[in-house]
Amino acid sequence: MTGTPPARPGVFAGYAVTAAAIVPAGWCYSARAEGRRADLVLVVTFALAAFLCYRAQEVWTNPH
Repeated sequence: MTGTPPARPGVFAGYAVTAAAIVPAGWCYSARAEGRRADLVLVVTFALAAFLCYRAQEVWTNPH
């Protein structure tokens, strides 16, 4: 990291907020679901959160 702000702050904020919001929502839904459905919800939630965090990091470090 260079210490500079992201090239596209709005895009970065969108990815970061979505990643932060999706985990609690998925966690709550999986607690109400049963069996394999709960496992599937957790897998999809964490996979999507990982992708969103990756994209937020790319937006932060890539000036294009």
